[in-house]
Amino acid sequence: MDKAVVLMATYNGEKYVREQIDSILNQTYKNLELYIRDDGSSDGTLKILDSYADDSRVHIIKGSRLGYPDCFWSLFKDDIEADYYFFADQDDYWLPQKVEKAVEKLRKFKNKNVCYYSRYVICDSGLNKVSISPDIRNRQRLVNVLFEVPGLEFTMALTKKARENLLSNLPIKCGGRGTWMAMYFAGCGRIVTDSEPLALYRRHESTVTSSNMSFCGMFIWRFKQFILGNSLKSYKMILKEIKSVFYNELSDYDKSLVDLFTCDSYFKSIIPKLFFPRRLRRNVTDEISLRILFLLNRL
Repeated sequence: MDKAVVLMATYNGEKYVREQIDSILNQTYKNLELYIRDDGSSDGTLKILDSYADDSRVHIIKGSRLGYPDCFWSLFKDDIEADYYFFADQDDYWLPQKVEKAVEKLRKFKNKNVCYYSRYVICDSGLNKVSISPDIRNRQRLVNVLFEVPGLEFTMALTKKARENLLSNLPIKCGGRGTWMAMYFAGCGRIVTDSEPLALYRRHESTVTSSNMSFCGMFIWRFKQFILGNSLKSYKMILKEIKSVFYNELSDYDKSLVDLFTCDSYFKSIIPKLFFPRRLRRNVTDEISLRILFLLNRL
């Protein structure tokens, strides 16, 4: 049986980390190991991690404080051999067949530069269902992930080949690990998706969701986030860094996309950006906000 490895970074996660670890260890896929790098926790997280010391599947690395995303990349770079690699947050919950289903999907791409995403159930802090993430069925190319990722990192899995290639194409400045990986595999590899929700995503009480706001309230919140805030600027920063990392591996069309959406000349780029023929966000309000940002020269 091929080996699967789960990589998790922890920091002051005592409230939920045991529940997450147990959900990983209770997977139906049995040839699985869990590597946890603690980022200098000051609460009871380390004591919880130490309670798994006798489980040969669990490997604990007690590190110094690096912060996000360096704590994750530090673990990702470690010499950990496997056929498939998964990423876990410290406060979610994996359904029992999550790893098994991903391996089934990835097995035919074992020696290829392929990453996988599943859907997930959005929950409140008590893991009560709120909604389900979008069902992404179409082929995810770079144009589809320029300003919106197909999923979150805890739903991802990589082949061994994909990890090796990503290690040679890591960002230097980019803080958005999930966005970087989505853009890299959409442009230089392949993304496969699963329509089945296989994890519970814990949204904490302070998190704003469409389920607890009216339509007008959500519109105002999105307007503030996208127009008045800087929530989408990271995408442009990532696109600019692509130029110094894996730009030469892209197709001519994808290169033209990166060139367009990193262009600093307003008058040269405003018309093709404003009237770009493809949808760049799934949500209509987000799409309108994005075009307004182009018009205002904010993105």
